[in-house]
Amino acid sequence: MDFDNTLLDSIGIYETTIQQFCRNAKEYGFSSAKEFSEFYEAARKETKIELKDFPSNRLRLIYFKKMCLSKWGTLDPKWILKLERDYFRNFQDGIKVRKKNTRRNIRKFFTLKNNFKKT
Repeated sequence: MDFDNTLLDSIGIYETTIQQFCRNAKEYGFSSAKEFSEFYEAARKETKIELKDFPSNRLRLIYFKKMCLSKWGTLDPKWILKLERDYFRNFQDGIKVRKKNTRRNIRKFFTLKNNFKKT
């Protein structure tokens, strides 16, 4: 996997994954994409502040735990793990799509490069 955004658009994959959650917000008990997004961003911001100097401030599992507590006032491990599982699945799907697109673009690049060399 490419976590430094050099081979794959990892930032785009993260964003697309969260957008997928927003589209399916009602499946997770939220009234709308906006509500899901607000809870997610609040949990993310809180985690980044609390764990400022720790790489674990990027763990979605922590965000989902905070979202659960904030939304329902209690922890629901099944709900938290469902979000984590769905996040990972959507992230992997995003990698496959980006990888396919990247491979196609690389082929185009080398075709153009070779055609340019011939002229």
